[in-house]
Amino acid sequence: MGRGRFGFGISLPCRAVASSLLLLGALACGDDDSIADSGPLDGSVDVGGDVAADVMGDAPLDVSLDVGPELAPASMDIRLAFEGHQRHINSFTVPGVSSFEGATIRPTPGAPFEVVRSECSGARCAVELRILDTLPNRGIGIPSPIDAVNTRLEIITSEGVHRGLLSVQPLDAVVSTPGEPSRLSEAIRMSASIEHPSGATFISGSDEPVRWVVFGDLNLQGALDFSGGISGLAGGGAGGEPGAAAADDLGGEASAGGAGTSSDGGDGPSGSGGVSPATTPGLCTGDFDQPSCGGGGGGGGDGEPGGAGGGSFLLVALSNSDLSGAEIRVRGESSGSGGGGGGGEVVVAGAQLAADQVDALGGDSETGGSGGEGRVRVDHPESVTPTRFYVELDDIELITSEDAVVFQGVAPVGWRVQALEEGTQRASQDAVPASGRFEIRVPLREGVNRIEFAATNGDERLLCWTGTNVRLARESGASRPRPVAATIDIARLP
Repeated sequence: MGRGRFGFGISLPCRAVASSLLLLGALACGDDDSIADSGPLDGSVDVGGDVAADVMGDAPLDVSLDVGPELAPASMDIRLAFEGHQRHINSFTVPGVSSFEGATIRPTPGAPFEVVRSECSGARCAVELRILDTLPNRGIGIPSPIDAVNTRLEIITSEGVHRGLLSVQPLDAVVSTPGEPSRLSEAIRMSASIEHPSGATFISGSDEPVRWVVFGDLNLQGALDFSGGISGLAGGGAGGEPGAAAADDLGGEASAGGAGTSSDGGDGPSGSGGVSPATTPGLCTGDFDQPSCGGGGGGGGDGEPGGAGGGSFLLVALSNSDLSGAEIRVRGESSGSGGGGGGGEVVVAGAQLAADQVDALGGDSETGGSGGEGRVRVDHPESVTPTRFYVELDDIELITSEDAVVFQGVAPVGWRVQALEEGTQRASQDAVPASGRFEIRVPLREGVNRIEFAATNGDERLLCWTGTNVRLARESGASRPRPVAATIDIARLP
């Protein structure tokens, strides 16, 4: 396969796919497959009249196969899938069909997904799909819904074939190369997979926190450097100008910047922001609505600016991951007479990362104050970071006929844990005990349940980013939706 270029020093696989665009404003190919009256594609993203391509792999639908006549279309619970997703859970029904006994469930020939598992009971079937990475890379952090392509799941019975519509969102497969650092032009990214070898480095090209969701294989062996003064601030605070305090409008959520030194040897202005009132890692970085989450900038010194605060980084792994050789830096920038920048913040969910693989130290100062140390949270059963918030997924049946599921996990002691769906509480546990473990029984309705977890402590709210999928939402006026929560998708059969 050919390769294209993304940014500087990142090479991405480019895969050709034959497609035919629908008429403007259409989302499906024919009346039988129209979803115009069925609401948002994934239950939260309203794509309205956006255009989607209709793709059946490398060739048009092969109607020569002897599958019988076209029957009523299947109604899919989730209409949107993401390239590279290894565990897409879905379910469907067909109006008027009371049993799928003996049915064969498969992709339409050439469709970019595989059926890993299927199970039917009565009038409903559930499937686990693996979404293949077949579409061309676009060099976009989060594609617009207009970029989605339509494909179909076939349900072949003795009477003919039902087809269910599934829209696949193209995501880039990122392959970096050793050498000069590669700049991330967009701070929020969703990727089909990442291959980042030893000797390769990512740096930020934005002032916003870097937040990255990976649906497929994640292999990080190189560096990610979002330290103060490296490139874009990545959510950290700028250092103060000579003799001036650092700005208050950036950074300070992770740690304080140091004070500068005045010409007479006394203390200069203090660093910006200081430690946020909440000291729990991830309150800011894990919330996509927060624009600045890193370390505070150092105060300006005698003729010298303060150091910039370290940036902030959220990494969400939804599938296989290997971070054994990764090095993540969110260090505060050092200064001479100015204060050192505060260390930034790192949150990793769904993958293990050792403490010595993260550098979140504050920047040094020759004559002023050093920046405070940043914060690190790794949400994984093997993690030893002081704060963790994760749900144990290994024993969860994602396709079940049970009327409830018991979730177990780890959360901050004393906090209240909520299980939600689309922001509405389904169940909760008050005051996590001293062991740090919680257990919540969540009732399941028929079809796909998309369960999210959050923990609250007074006015503080912490999001859990371990899951099997993500929920998207679009801000008012925004052209593209973005992730707002990780979900654990479970299909319940009758």
